[in-house]
Formats: sequence, C-alpha cells, structure tokens
Amino acid sequence: MRKASIARWLKATAVLLGLLLLAGISLHPYLAVTAPVDGTAVAVEGWMPEALIPEVVREIEERGYEHVYTTGTTRPFSYHLYTSDRLVVRWDPPVSGELSLKVAGLNEAAYLLLADGDTLLSNTVAPRSEWASVSLQLVQYLEVVPQYAELQPSGSPVVFIKYMLLNGKNVHTTTQTCGIVHTNGSYTPGTITHADHCAHLLQRAGIPQERITVVRGSELSKSRTMANAEGFAIQARADGLQAVNIISLGVHARRSRKMFRKACDPGMSIGIIALHDPEASSNNWFKHRMGWLRVMKELGGLPASSFFDAQGSEREE
Repeated sequence: MRKASIARWLKATAVLLGLLLLAGISLHPYLAVTAPVDGTAVAVEGWMPEALIPEVVREIEERGYEHVYTTGTTRPFSYHLYTSDRLVVRWDPPVSGELSLKVAGLNEAAYLLLADGDTLLSNTVAPRSEWASVSLQLVQYLEVVPQYAELQPSGSPVVFIKYMLLNGKNVHTTTQTCGIVHTNGSYTPGTITHADHCAHLLQRAGIPQERITVVRGSELSKSRTMANAEGFAIQARADGLQAVNIISLGVHARRSRKMFRKACDPGMSIGIIALHDPEASSNNWFKHRMGWLRVMKELGGLPASSFFDAQGSEREE
C-alpha cells in the first residue's frame, strides 16, 4: 500500500513538473509576441536599450518603413562628457534649492560645477558613481565641465553624469533647456525624453531625420506604457495613420500592443514586433532572477491593463 502511495505521489509530481515546464515554454512566446501588420509606419518604444538600436535599424530597413515614430516619457538626467564638452542647463525663471548629482568617470578625472559663472564644486570622480550636493540660490545657468590630464583618452568619455536632481526631482522635468557645448562651438541638444534619445540614436545609426517623428508621452497617465500610447494616438490621428507596427522588447511586447490598441482609434490596425531580450530570452529566462522579474511583471501587468484608466498606478521600468 505504501509503495502504491509513493508511486502515485511520484507520478503526480512528474505530471505537475511537466505542466509547469509546458507552461514555461509557452509563456515566453505568448508574451514576446511578434505579429506585424501591413503598413509603412513603425513606432519604436524609446526606452529600448542602446545596444539594440542596430537591431531596430535592421527591422526598419528590412521592412521598408517610410515613417518612424519614437515614443517615450522623460528620461533620467544622464550624459557622457568628453574633455572637450560642457554640459549646460538653463532655467527661466531662475531656480533655488538643493541640487544633487551622481557622477562617475575615469581614474584621475574630475569635474567643475559652475552656477552663473561661479564655481560651486570641484570634485574628482571614480569608476563607481558617487553623489554630491550643493545649494542653489536663484541660479539661471548651470555648467558641468569635465577635467582630465589627457585631451581625450582612447576616444572615450571621461565623466558620466548618472543623475541630476533639483529638490529631489529629475532636472529634465524642471529645466528650460539643456545640452552639450563642444570645443568647436557646435551644440548638441539634450535628450529630455526617451523619444528624443531614441531619435538621436537612430539618426546616428543612419536613419534620416526627415523620416523620424518624435512623440513624447502624455503627461496625463501614471503608466509610462500608456503615456507613450496616448501620446502616439494623438500624433497618429493628426497624421491620419491607418496602420502601424510597434517595436518593443521581449516579454513587454504583448502589453505594449494592448495599451496602444486601447489608446488609438478602434479602426487603426496595430501590429507588434518583439526584439530579442538577452536578459529574458525564450530559452533561459527561467534560469535568471531578471528573467523571472520581467516575466512575472508582464503577467501581472496584463490583467491590470484591462481595468486601467488615467488614474491607474501601473508602472513600467
């Protein structure tokens, strides 16, 4: 009797493990869906990792899209600076409060922080980013100037600003303008949103500027995915779009398509293309903590999105 009970328990366990394995195998392709529609327009979710931009460009060129939209909400205040650069931030009207910045860089590198021409900080940096804080009093013009003994070591940036906060808020949400002034006098505007940043990367990778439309996310939604979809829906109506494919990342694809369908007009045809996510791929996501986090997050996000409204609290990393 005891042997029969053990046999039944082992059999039940084997069946359960088999079902779990089958569910795991089916789960990834269900979430990381690719189902494009016919059309000449594509929308790229701008928070896409920079390392995947070449793959995005291949998708754009191989499918022959005539018009590329980049979507995205406000991005962290992060910039790489070379020895020939000056990062400039302007406010109008002037601002006051506690400015905090987290900076890393090459060994022996340093930076100056100037406010309206006066030096507020002169700090060395290390490969591991560190915080520094200073008080501002009616400042209109801020500069971060990298310092390094060599002109430009191996063509690499010498200082990396990971975050800059004013009174605890991302400076991108407070500034009038920001950008990088180069030694030759040229100016590169700051990329305040992920949409701007993605457009900049696509142009640098060879997509002509005239084919790209930057679509900043709506400020009405607390969900960044829905904010992107709402902003795009407004632009799509203005442009009279009838069909678009969304380029998303891995297991986020199904939720992205759902949100864009929810935001856009009912008659609009919306397809989806899921790029390979190396941190949550189909054959190894269940072996890594990040894979589990991404898959579980998307599973939780899908039911929630069905009841989502502008006051919702779902957030996308």
